[in-house]
Amino acid sequence: MKSGASILLILCVAPILSVLASAQEAQPSRYTVTDLGTLGGTFSWATGINNKGWIVGFSTLTGETCVPFPPPQGCDQHAFLWRDGVMTDLGTFGGPNSGVSFWGRRPNERGEVAGAAQTSTPDPAGEDYCAFINNFGSESPAPFQCLPFVWQDGVMTALPTLGGNGSAVQINNRGVVAGQVDVAPDPACTPQTPRPVPVVWEHGVLLELPVLAGTLYGGPNAVNDKGQAVGVLVSDCAASVASAALWEHGSVTYLGSLGGKALDEGVAINDEGQVVGFASLPGDAVFHAFFWSKGTGMKDLGTLPGDVLSFAAGINGESQIVGTSFDANGNPRAFLEQDGVMIDLNTLIPAGFPLSLLYAFDSNSRGEIVGQGFDPATQQLHAYLARPCNDEHGNSERCADPVQGAAATSPRRSVRVSGYISKLLRQQRFGRFVAPAFLPH
Repeated sequence: MKSGASILLILCVAPILSVLASAQEAQPSRYTVTDLGTLGGTFSWATGINNKGWIVGFSTLTGETCVPFPPPQGCDQHAFLWRDGVMTDLGTFGGPNSGVSFWGRRPNERGEVAGAAQTSTPDPAGEDYCAFINNFGSESPAPFQCLPFVWQDGVMTALPTLGGNGSAVQINNRGVVAGQVDVAPDPACTPQTPRPVPVVWEHGVLLELPVLAGTLYGGPNAVNDKGQAVGVLVSDCAASVASAALWEHGSVTYLGSLGGKALDEGVAINDEGQVVGFASLPGDAVFHAFFWSKGTGMKDLGTLPGDVLSFAAGINGESQIVGTSFDANGNPRAFLEQDGVMIDLNTLIPAGFPLSLLYAFDSNSRGEIVGQGFDPATQQLHAYLARPCNDEHGNSERCADPVQGAAATSPRRSVRVSGYISKLLRQQRFGRFVAPAFLPH
């Protein structure tokens, strides 16, 4: 072959090989999955994982017999830290419940955990500020004060508030804690209940964050190691208009929308300043997961095929996004989004694994994912840890098992939890951010 022809062949083949290599690199990992169990009850969530593989979440306790959809009143929950196979109960301030944020909020690398816990003191406002799961079977609020905390090495320390309730959602590796605390009711709102405002705690000192013009209350959901926080601000008493917000350098920025206005919320942020969350589409009939960066603005991530709703709950430093996608009946599937492709996480795990992966809430730098799954045999909801099959995690025997195929996802869709997720999104993490009526129910 002449040299010119050889060069031409190389020029033609090289791009093809490059594309094939990129496509191969873009293929998602297979995962092994561990059922993390509970604190003795029948129900647990895993909401965050740090880069050491330490996991936080909350669980019902020994002696509880919660019906999973939804749990009835009386099912107390405690926050936990899972480390090296051991689940540690973080306790409370004397009340029945404690918890960590509903979204994927990880412990920092020192093992510090931020959350909220009830005291034994009746709440003077009579509000169910922390919206713990023990109230889902009843409209009667839990009559206990709720305080923000930081936990480390067996010690739960209360953070200061402005005299009322409060909650902490995340602590970064510099010790900055993001959250919200109650202030006086807005005079224009009925009923007259305290309203949560966004705050951070730096070295234990409470600092109130600014709000967007025209908004009444809200709070952050996450804070990264640069001190950037993301969350939501609400514009009216009925919480019918919610805006995704970013706080940095003492100012607040509106993140835009996907065309709607009823339910826009920033949920997680990585150290590159990339944000994920969910936002309503034009007409406010549905909401979709979104990705936001300063370069791209807000981008719609869509849903898994055949679904209608989605939210993104976590993003790691490799820009891998995790969340949940719902069909029209409210049936959820955990998803992984990378390289512009959203994949049902259930199709990447060993065949025959008993849990159906309903929710994915966080992913660390090693690509490990945590969330909640459903066991149809026991009718229980358990926290899980999904580890990618790669050199770092070792090619275990379970990694050699066949993975779930596309056909295997169909039976999983029979898990109807629409009323339950509606309750969760209506009462959301610690506070009164009320989702609009279009949620599945």
